[in-house]
Amino acid sequence: MKVNLNMMERAQLLQIMPSEGNRFNRKIVRKALDSISYSEAELKVLGAYYEYACPSNTSDGKGRMVLCDNTGFFAEPPTCGKHNLAMMPTGNLHIPPSPLLYSECKDIHLGDEALRVIHERFEILNGGEKLTDVLIALEAKIFPPEEREKE
Repeated sequence: MKVNLNMMERAQLLQIMPSEGNRFNRKIVRKALDSISYSEAELKVLGAYYEYACPSNTSDGKGRMVLCDNTGFFAEPPTCGKHNLAMMPTGNLHIPPSPLLYSECKDIHLGDEALRVIHERFEILNGGEKLTDVLIALEAKIFPPEEREKE
């Protein structure tokens, strides 16, 4: 199935995807995540910044290790001013607000099993009363009401 999603909808879908599972569905989820995720070119256009943190840890004098608190979002990998070490990416990403988040769309190809996993996630959110208006609209876009009535 092909779904046309803007960048914000893709971010919302990425947030609800499962972070763990079994051997079978992890492969399916990884493939779906690759399809939904932003490309490097898209991130560059959006002006995205990655979070970096200093990898240094020192003893606090009481035998406990303390991580350096030097972190921040940067366009290029920085060096920690306290320890003169290359800072490491944390995996967090900051995307500044932009009209492009809503105007730039991409066709996302999702297989039957990926759709089943996504449907399960919406059902879990619904059962826990965690659905927002934004997520309900996204669900309706991926699973149009007329399609759900056929089930």
